Amino acid sequence: MPNDLPGKCGNSPLRPKNSGLVSASLASPAGPLVGEPSVVPQYLSLARLMRDEGGRALQEASAKARRQAVAILRFWKLQVEIARRRAAQAAECRATILSCRGRMLAQLCIMAWRLFHHALQMCREAEALRQWGRSEAG
Repeated sequence: MPNDLPGKCGNSPLRPKNSGLVSASLASPAGPLVGEPSVVPQYLSLARLMRDEGGRALQEASAKARRQAVAILRFWKLQVEIARRRAAQAAECRATILSCRGRMLAQLCIMAWRLFHHALQMCREAEALRQWGRSEAG
């Protein structure tokens, strides 16, 4: 008999009991029992409640997601600003170093020029002394 199979009959000991939300009329394929109230309005009100609660939960989740997105965007903008400032500071440091190196190089060139001319002057004086020494000796 098909009604003797577990899970196929409403009276089976293996079938889970009603949770309280579903009445026996919906569990029974024959329809509502005599004198039993209809559960359709209860289901509709439960569906409305779930829809309303779900809508509110969705709105709250959406608002939370928006707040998180705004916070992430602010954090990202802050990181970009920090990186921009660091890059500007590094560029300024490089310019200062290059400027300092440029000044040092210019000073070295001037010192080399002076040293060269001083050495040239000493060579001229040494040559003049040699010629004077020859003229005195001769």
